[in-house]
Amino acid sequence: MSSVFRKLAVMGAGAALLLGATAGLSAASSSNKTYTLAVSPGTLPYSPSTETAQFTATFKDTTPSASINSLTLTAPTGYTVTTAPSLTASSGNLGNNYSVSVSSTLPSTITVTNLYPVGYNQTLTLAFTATVDTSSLTCSNNVGTWSSNAWTGSNQSGAQFAPASATTTVGAALAGSTSYPNIVTGVTVTNNATTCALVGISRSGNSVTVLKPAGSTVNVTVDVLWNAEPAVYPLPATQVDTPSPTHDIQWCGGTSSSPTMPTGEVSCLISESSQIAGSNTVQVHDVIALDGDWTALR
Repeated sequence: MSSVFRKLAVMGAGAALLLGATAGLSAASSSNKTYTLAVSPGTLPYSPSTETAQFTATFKDTTPSASINSLTLTAPTGYTVTTAPSLTASSGNLGNNYSVSVSSTLPSTITVTNLYPVGYNQTLTLAFTATVDTSSLTCSNNVGTWSSNAWTGSNQSGAQFAPASATTTVGAALAGSTSYPNIVTGVTVTNNATTCALVGISRSGNSVTVLKPAGSTVNVTVDVLWNAEPAVYPLPATQVDTPSPTHDIQWCGGTSSSPTMPTGEVSCLISESSQIAGSNTVQVHDVIALDGDWTALR
């Protein structure tokens, strides 16, 4: 395998030399002209089907001697651009004849031509909506790469800049038999299975959401230190929203080291404790077995 890559590298260098004999100016210009690409959001929550998000892609010219007059942005595999992008230039000028289009076939490619020149240290930002097919994502392909090109000419012509790329990651890839503290504040997730799992984890105040591929056995543990709450007796139960309607979480069967799920539930309590957090307040600490998509709240 290594010898093949070495051979490819040598061939690539040779091809560059051959091109240089007939098109040396173009090759040199491309290697000397650069820009950066930043795409936001850089991370998306995992869900078992699709995610829809508002994206921004910012091109910044980093070449003192050249300006960007046309460009393309190609979405990662599984991403579909669903709205025509709006453009914002740091110079405040887009020109009167610029054109923006989105390819009708996948992969989605945005093309911008006839721009007012985007000069050195200036930026051009594209804002658009895209959907992400998450149904086939796994730990090994949850990082999507946005690729791009830029030219000095107004219609993908003239000298080409060195291409730039950026990535968006869907969910958190949890290796088997590993704990991940504070992916979100106060929440530790442990993947008890031996294989990697793609998981979405979010928190808003005293509401924690975990999304994972459902399985037939309990294989994920969620450890939550909840925010402080009024100290009352008895303390109200932690509630879960799956299965609907919202209801008190039930205790697991079996043992702490080998919990079993109550019939019809996707989560159950392995342990629960509380501690004084301040004047008339306590913090509840839950350790929860999880199998399926789930939101818990206090």
